[in-house]
Amino acid sequence: MTVYFHLYKNQEREYVIQLLYKLCKHHGIQRTYDADAADAVFVSMNDITLIKHLREASKFGKPVVCGGFASIFPVTKIYADYVVQGEAYNFMYQFARIKKVADIIEIQNVATHTKPAVVDEYIDYALNPIVKVSPRGYYLYCGKGCNIKCSYCQLSHSRTAAQSCEIGVVYDAVNLVHNHSNGKGRLFTMMSHSPWDFGNSITKYLARMNITIPTYNSSDINWRGEEIKCGMEFATEEFRAKFAKPISTSDIATFVQKSKNNNNTVTMYMIAGLETQTQHNQLMDSFGLDDNISPRIHLKYSYIDPQPYTPFADFDVRKKIPLDVKEVFAYVNKKNKRVRTVPIKYIAHSTWRTIMQRAKTHEQANFAYDLRNEKDNEKILRRCEAEHPILLGNKSVNDLLKISRHNYNSGLRFENIRLY
Repeated sequence: MTVYFHLYKNQEREYVIQLLYKLCKHHGIQRTYDADAADAVFVSMNDITLIKHLREASKFGKPVVCGGFASIFPVTKIYADYVVQGEAYNFMYQFARIKKVADIIEIQNVATHTKPAVVDEYIDYALNPIVKVSPRGYYLYCGKGCNIKCSYCQLSHSRTAAQSCEIGVVYDAVNLVHNHSNGKGRLFTMMSHSPWDFGNSITKYLARMNITIPTYNSSDINWRGEEIKCGMEFATEEFRAKFAKPISTSDIATFVQKSKNNNNTVTMYMIAGLETQTQHNQLMDSFGLDDNISPRIHLKYSYIDPQPYTPFADFDVRKKIPLDVKEVFAYVNKKNKRVRTVPIKYIAHSTWRTIMQRAKTHEQANFAYDLRNEKDNEKILRRCEAEHPILLGNKSVNDLLKISRHNYNSGLRFENIRLY
């Protein structure tokens, strides 16, 4: 089989594409830069904002095969002929052996608008490449899934549990990067939740992707001078404990002081839309008093994104609460000069993401797509109420508080078996 990868600008540099290229070579799938010469068009979609890119793929007049993190959304089955759910290792092996593209329908993790499929969790770590992504940065895909299972997180709920490669794979990769870069390279272990505590001997060769606040607080690793990325998510202890990671006020105070002592610049991810302005402002009291401007703590807010297959799947987007991030900064700046806030994307964008991800029919999908550039949130809500109210959702925050995230049934079916 011969395939054409329909890529957006610079996508060829991304890890997933390099992995797919390697799988093509390994299994004998031919690649072409001429769509007319291809048997199928491949699209890798890692976010709902790439829906335009997926729609464009049909212009080549060839069967469109969509994979990637966002491929599991129902709407992809409207614009793609075939959707690969989960990992690509078994799929690429089987695709290389079919006689005609239509036979793809028999592959176990290939879904269509009318055919459901399993989510394939099998990862062949031996085939994962080390990819250089910056002058000093190297990526290696080391695992998927997360046992914390935050209520809003599709990544957690689109896998049964966290999995990872053997620790020896990471040691070998570190040695390769170290030798290739004359000791200057850092390895990014691409995974949601690391199960390892390497210690200082190897940690200095790993790039920091993210860490939980409690883990950082209790770690004996020398973090001095490192950039730390972590998720606080919610303003109140109640919501952090129920929907995300349980982080107490004392945990925050410890983290803030330790990051200062270690000279760590911090990026802290926050979720807006469920709590009031006052609650977000009051969270800033936990950061304590500090007239120093460094090391910086950058608060990066985004509005809640209630995704399919999560406990938040049916959250009513009309109940989102707007947040003025500038007011949060003005409040905290009177107390702690280290803290800075990153501008938040307008609320209408998160509403559009939700309705696009929820669309299950051609009519719903085209309706949502036409609203992709609308910046007036109230206008989107009114249009949905009048034409497609089902896209808005019907659950309140109180409804969500009653749902157990660890026992939640997403309705997905999973398989984790090597087929070659």
